[in-house]
Amino acid sequence: MVSDVLIVIDLQNGVNSEDFPLARLNEVLSGVNERIAVYRDAGKPVIFVQHVDAELVIDNEDWRVMPELDARTDDLYVNKTHANSFYKTGRRRNIVWIAPFDLHTVLVLIVR
Repeated sequence: MVSDVLIVIDLQNGVNSEDFPLARLNEVLSGVNERIAVYRDAGKPVIFVQHVDAELVIDNEDWRVMPELDARTDDLYVNKTHANSFYKTGRRRNIVWIAPFDLHTVLVLIVR
């Protein structure tokens, strides 16, 4: 089953480091790309949510989505400033970026 939209959260260059490596990252990225392909084949949108803070500065290399991911310019990109992607977003704010998709089901992929 394919949900109405795929949301990929926090798979940015700066969340993986030699000091704190993400477990089985290659497997995770492969699996996420497989899901992205399923959604693209189904004509469903892919949304990338990117964390922004003192280390993950917008347009900085650490802030960017990991290059191994099949992220495209026509995907939707949303910034967040709290570790919880939905913290203090409020229903109205969520509706602003989700409403155009007429959603009934959502698949969210989070790596932490």
